[in-house]
Amino acid sequence: MDLLVAAGVGQRATREGAVYRGIELRFAGQSHRIDLYDLTEGHTITVYAQHEVITHRFHGESPFHHKLQLAELDNVVHFRAAATNLAENYVGLPLDIALD
Repeated sequence: MDLLVAAGVGQRATREGAVYRGIELRFAGQSHRIDLYDLTEGHTITVYAQHEVITHRFHGESPFHHKLQLAELDNVVHFRAAATNLAENYVGLPLDIALD
């Protein structure tokens, strides 16, 4: 969001977007909350024109790829380092760029 606002194109998303301090992952019949705010020292995300993030199974995808996807989600739920990595990528890592 900060980058969009700095570029002068984030006004509508700022006005209409929903600010979230965390996300909820659901798999294997259970819900798991990832506290983005805590894991990223106070960062939040703004959701705009997005209702949910789901895992997808693509045509031709092997059962192995689906198991790999579930294993990655399980890793995020059980290991703080994996959850922190997801959180930092979800909220956006700091960018060292100059906007002209």
